Amino acid sequence: MKKRILTLFVIISMFATLMPATAVYAESDESPEATYQFETKNIVGNGNGCEDIIFVIAGDGFTSSEQQLFESKAEELADYILDTEPFSDLKENISFYCIDVISEESGSGNGANDLKNTFFKTYYNIGRIDRLISSKKSFFEIKKLFSNYVPYYDYGLLLVNDTRYGGSGGSISIASINSKSYEIMLHEMGHSIANLADEYWYADAAYEHINMTKESDPEKVPWADLIGEDGIGVYPYDGNSEWYRPSLNCKMEYLGKNHPFCAVCKRAIKKSLESKMEHDLHTDKEVAPTCTATGITEGSHCDVCGKIIKAQETIPATGHSMTAHPEVPATYTANGTALYWTCLNCGKMFSDEQGENEISDPVLIPKLAKKTQPVKVITSTKSVKAKKLKKKARTVKPLTVKGYKGTVSYKITGGNAKAKKALSINKKTGKITVKKKTAKGTYTVKVKVSVTGTDMYKTFSKTVSVTVKVK
Repeated sequence: MKKRILTLFVIISMFATLMPATAVYAESDESPEATYQFETKNIVGNGNGCEDIIFVIAGDGFTSSEQQLFESKAEELADYILDTEPFSDLKENISFYCIDVISEESGSGNGANDLKNTFFKTYYNIGRIDRLISSKKSFFEIKKLFSNYVPYYDYGLLLVNDTRYGGSGGSISIASINSKSYEIMLHEMGHSIANLADEYWYADAAYEHINMTKESDPEKVPWADLIGEDGIGVYPYDGNSEWYRPSLNCKMEYLGKNHPFCAVCKRAIKKSLESKMEHDLHTDKEVAPTCTATGITEGSHCDVCGKIIKAQETIPATGHSMTAHPEVPATYTANGTALYWTCLNCGKMFSDEQGENEISDPVLIPKLAKKTQPVKVITSTKSVKAKKLKKKARTVKPLTVKGYKGTVSYKITGGNAKAKKALSINKKTGKITVKKKTAKGTYTVKVKVSVTGTDMYKTFSKTVSVTVKVK
């Protein structure tokens, strides 16, 4: 899959200027002002997206006056690669771009302490191996430059302006302009593209690979299905008979035009190259429709080039599924609720069946107002004979209460002291008791008549004058 090299903004902005282009690159180990503008040119093919395999070649040790030399050598290298299987099999899908990186000085250094003033500061003689080339710039920095100029690139190559034979590998393959060095480049690309192992023995650095195994059984080796094809077998390494390789004539062991990649390595490289022709799919999640809003189906697009792989389609809104809640009439003790509807899908509440007026709570119908008590209080003057009071108290009923709803109670609330002493009242019945031995006279008191309320009726109270005569 394609690497996610840049943010979408950078990818879009760079896409329009990919072929040819001028970009700005800032080195991380120099001052913020150290920026460079280099030309980018398309030298082979014209691929510019995820469906293509894109190589980018940058030069080191090429001065401003040597850029034409660099471009010719970059084309020469690209042609050399495309003339080699399995790259030639995918020639129609492979494109090469070159970045005209300008160095102040021509050539390459002789060692880490004998550098030339080149952009990537490449040099020979790593670990006292005179043909081994490296760079003082990290691969991270080099790849940053590549991605700034060619956002969709898949593989980066560094071409050094030195006629001495040499090169090296890693995530970026390096070779000098010596044409024999292109074989080093191809060998190293086998490592970087397909993670192939060397098929020569080197310093006991061994672990299982597509083309390297400890398994000796032809039916169990990783390349078992290719046994017998173009000399593919199970051959012990020279230098360690416990490890095995698939071929005696492969570019992962020998360099030169007469040493092609073996069938096992060709297949591995081709498979890796073809994987770069795929989009970096990003799933666009389905959005479920609601009662009032449309949704969208699941889709996908490429995170690198933005191409729509599977278009999302609109899902119509579902509409409400209403359930009616009948009106609940108000009573004298409780509020009622008006007719309303709820949607079984979204759970929302509405005052109308069409779902146009959403409400948070049912509309209340206020409870009924209580009625005034239809009470009548009738008073009458009652008489008691004094002689009957000589032996015991007497009871009279001067109050009559009619039409009340609830419970009646009575209480003497006023009158002169003489009357209040002579008379008492039954709180429940309203009967007046005249005390024993009360003297003749007229006795008047104030009586408060109270009626408790009911669910339907209000409370009631009235104060009346009650008179009892003792004769």
